[in-house]
Amino acid sequence: MPGVLEKPTTRVPERPIKQNTKIERKPKMNSNCLSTDHVAIALPVLGLDIAKASVQAELRTNGNKVRFGFDNNAKGFAQLARILKEHNVPKIWAGLEATGAYSHALALWLHGQGHRVSLLNPRRVKYYARSAGNRNKTDLLDAAVIADFVCALKPAAWQPPLWKWRTPGPGTSS
Repeated sequence: MPGVLEKPTTRVPERPIKQNTKIERKPKMNSNCLSTDHVAIALPVLGLDIAKASVQAELRTNGNKVRFGFDNNAKGFAQLARILKEHNVPKIWAGLEATGAYSHALALWLHGQGHRVSLLNPRRVKYYARSAGNRNKTDLLDAAVIADFVCALKPAAWQPPLWKWRTPGPGTSS
């Protein structure tokens, strides 16, 4: 059968192959943001990943990102205060996962300093990172994911529990 095995007469031009070209990718998550609270004041965001002895942090201010770590104790909290002062950040919106006893002291300290604090459900943060395609798990990356979570979803502010002191009533011994 003539013509069946013949090569086509029109040729498709081949595209040149570019070697050693850098592909620019968009960041998977918000690389910079300023969160806005209900008073419409821009607040820098601080993402905190808390462990028993240490805290990893990412501070986002005016498009800049600063990553650092400090101890999860009073000395470390003082170091955090110095870092915030060095970066000229009087108030922040801090996001941290609710990890029980490990996060409670820092959350109370931040709230006591007048910062806005959001205690986050660790599972929501995990699935937020997964939905953005971030499968890596390091403390510094977790701090960045938490900062991004706060920027994107603007979680509610946490208020420490109010302690009601009960005074002994009549007829009870104290």
